[in-house]
Amino acid sequence: MDMILNRDLLPRNRCFGCGLENPTGLHIAVSADPAREGVLRATFVPLESMTGFPGITHGGVIYTALDCLSTWVATLLGPNRRAGWVLRSATTTYRNPAPAGQPLILAGSIRHQAGAWEPVVVRTEARRQVGRATGARERLVDHVAPCQLTRGRWPDCVGSRREVRFEGS
Repeated sequence: MDMILNRDLLPRNRCFGCGLENPTGLHIAVSADPAREGVLRATFVPLESMTGFPGITHGGVIYTALDCLSTWVATLLGPNRRAGWVLRSATTTYRNPAPAGQPLILAGSIRHQAGAWEPVVVRTEARRQVGRATGARERLVDHVAPCQLTRGRWPDCVGSRREVRFEGS
């Protein structure tokens, strides 16, 4: 049995994407790819309630699943295991529709990394179980200081080098 990283490392995780304890989440299951070193994979089955066009998974659902996987990639494969990671920017190309109810296989790896506290470029993709690509994305994932993750808001932290800003806030 594969180790499901998000279950084994964060047992009470309620993240919308990877939180197996979130009753309304995507429930992606993240694991190491046994066939490719330096690659994490994830699986999830989009529900009918996650469609845009009838029977077709909404692109935002796939985007969210890839977003979640990219932060796992940065955390477990990136240059700094002490940091938390959040999405800074992303580019997504959708190639083929993903029917609801059919498993999607996600894969992610580091494309570029610099210093321990520098952003990481992560490449992710989603494929149907039969191998047709549904979407690929490149993401810039940036760190968040540990003190920012443990508080209910995003204050300045002593020793933090960066200010965290969210578009539109």
